[in-house]
Amino acid sequence: MRASALLLGFCAPALLAGCPAKNIGPNVRVVVSGAAASPGSGVCSTALEGDLSSLSNNNVLRLTFRVKDSSGNTIKLCDYVGKGNVAVPQLTIPYQAGQTIDLFTEAFGTDPASQNIIRVASGSALDQGPLTSTSMPLETRIQAAEAFRCVAGAKAKLAHGRAFHTATVLPNGQILFVGGLTTSATDNSGTRDDSYFIASNNNNLPTIELYDPLTRSVIPVTDVGAAMNPRAFHHAAIIGMEGTTKVSILLVGGITTSAPGAKVMGLQQNIGAAGTFRFGITAASGFKEAPAEILTVDLSDPAKPAVMRAPAMLPATSFHSTAFEGGAELPMGGIAVAGGETLGSLGMMSNFVDMTRNGTSSVSGPLDVARLGPGMVAIDANHALVIGGDNDMPSPFLQLDLSTTPITVGVLKPAAGGMFPPMVFPTVTRISSNPEVVLVSGGLAVVPTVMGKAGSAFQPAGTLPMLLTGGTAGTLSVATASANNAPLKCGGDKMHYRATAFDAATLIVNNLGNGDRVLITGGTPRNDAGSNCQDCENSDNVNSCATSQAVVYDVDNKSIAPNPGSLPMTATPEPLQIARYGHTISPLPDGTFLVSGGFTRVAGATVGVTDFEIYNPARQSVKIDSATGIDVDDPVAGDLKTNGWTRAPAALAQNGGKPAMTCALLQ
Repeated sequence: MRASALLLGFCAPALLAGCPAKNIGPNVRVVVSGAAASPGSGVCSTALEGDLSSLSNNNVLRLTFRVKDSSGNTIKLCDYVGKGNVAVPQLTIPYQAGQTIDLFTEAFGTDPASQNIIRVASGSALDQGPLTSTSMPLETRIQAAEAFRCVAGAKAKLAHGRAFHTATVLPNGQILFVGGLTTSATDNSGTRDDSYFIASNNNNLPTIELYDPLTRSVIPVTDVGAAMNPRAFHHAAIIGMEGTTKVSILLVGGITTSAPGAKVMGLQQNIGAAGTFRFGITAASGFKEAPAEILTVDLSDPAKPAVMRAPAMLPATSFHSTAFEGGAELPMGGIAVAGGETLGSLGMMSNFVDMTRNGTSSVSGPLDVARLGPGMVAIDANHALVIGGDNDMPSPFLQLDLSTTPITVGVLKPAAGGMFPPMVFPTVTRISSNPEVVLVSGGLAVVPTVMGKAGSAFQPAGTLPMLLTGGTAGTLSVATASANNAPLKCGGDKMHYRATAFDAATLIVNNLGNGDRVLITGGTPRNDAGSNCQDCENSDNVNSCATSQAVVYDVDNKSIAPNPGSLPMTATPEPLQIARYGHTISPLPDGTFLVSGGFTRVAGATVGVTDFEIYNPARQSVKIDSATGIDVDDPVAGDLKTNGWTRAPAALAQNGGKPAMTCALLQ
């Protein structure tokens, strides 16, 4: 979206006399989201929503209206500042027929310790309209800054609690959930005997579900039926579009079952004889590797996807990794499948598959060694980085060049002084492609001598997140994230980072080019009786427990600290509302993030989580961009930069010391 500096600059002062446009008097209603979960319950409590009077430390309310034309271009910006604890008065916004409005709402208060202005809460309502009446009501939901809140609403739940599923963000902003492990074949009851199933359409519990962020509701997708293989531990990627509405999604690898409704596996989490945490996977009835499939989703009716078989070159494998890079900026795209285990023989593969740009596939490789459960991330349209996956590998890193036929495999060594522990299933987040920078969190450390065999033994990697940076040819710089009040500590409180496996992470990008962060959430922690490392929560000292940990890696400072969470800023950091592992985090159109699925522990049982949480990434403590003087979390920071304007927290925009946006006038 691009703002027109000429139109904005001319219209803003002229609006005092009246632009050639009609006036709309929006009756703005602000809803404060406070939905939370009772500790240890595994579910969200009754939705807690209120008006502005329910928000503490709310001294100033700022509304920003972005008026857009039919093509989505910004043509007007309007702002209003008023008292924070009272209802919003009716406002006058100039508009023309067919235009839409983005409404951004921010509440500001004062940090009791520093007396600095802080952002208490924020939210938005996007693409409201087209405007047709003179008194269109606008409703916007806000929630506490840097905090997790349950999604309110009876329909805002997964019908089937699941973990190790995929969450694919569709072009229209909806999120498609496919497959995953469940703790019951017929309902959402928990398991106490280490029995796990694969989400399928048995008893009206769908294998596919769709979340609509506009209505905050889940749409079951049941028309796929037996045509689609139930699966878990798989990967999904959008590989193309037909026209403007049909999206092709490749589902590759993972496990499936020939006996739907029967136990498919056990996770074997227990303490070994030497007091070491063990994690293994034991096959049960019907357990087998999943064949690749392609889902075609019509955005005009996404609840009725079609299923087709993928190219035959894609083998049925599981516990492998994939990387994909696509979209308008990098239309060439590409997908690679590396490593993996063929469950029929319990052996590991060393070949990998290239899903090329024209939709065909070819076998490439081999890798340097067979790798089980490696991490993988796309660096750009032609390169992918493979991380870990074996104990005896020549190097923990491989660089795949997808521009060559066959794909070129390059071995990367840790740069001088760098150490990277052997690990499988790491969580890998790309921070940038030029230079090449990725963050590795979570993961299972390999226990020597048993790698690659049935009942393989692992333990959560006991390290802080690690930063990998492209250096000289053939090397990667390896650095452990520095801890800001969050050192690695067994049995620590929430001010300390706890090593986990099966966490979920996402990059939070700032549109001014700095201030990026990586949010790392949840996971199953270490619980080692031998070294007295017990990081389970809610007095649940078993190895299949989950943690509600939430930490933030600051890209600029290369440091990690607990998520600041609830106010005041001196309070204990606020974690996830529901402890979980094997979950996903997905970006929503309004800039927030949706946390979905995963396993948690309730009264000694492992339970699939059905409730969603939303994370608001807007910072409490204001961060000013040194180049522009703009608050990096200002919701219209890009528009301010385009027009050369500034705007202090809790204040109106300024242009040369005068108000820049004055079209939000009281009637």
